[in-house]
Amino acid sequence: QTVAQIDGTTIADHPQVLKVPPPVVLLAAFGDNALQFEVYCIVADLASRGSIKSDIQFAILKRFRVAGIVIPPTPQYDVRIRQDDMPDPPLKLA
Repeated sequence: QTVAQIDGTTIADHPQVLKVPPPVVLLAAFGDNALQFEVYCIVADLASRGSIKSDIQFAILKRFRVAGIVIPPTPQYDVRIRQDDMPDPPLKLA
């Protein structure tokens, strides 16, 4: 299964997500180190949208693991400061 299929199925399986209109999964952007998806759905109880979103995200993570889809960690960058780019330190006067 693809990421979009897992997302769509997981969202549709949540009991508080309305079946009509069906959930929509879009490939929104190509990130530096990731594909970014957006999902849209209508929930039965707007006041519960935060907990519904959390439920869906945990369920998606579980299904990703089962499918062998790994979310890579945030990339780390090294910053190197070259000495020749540094200004001379101030002189100490005694």
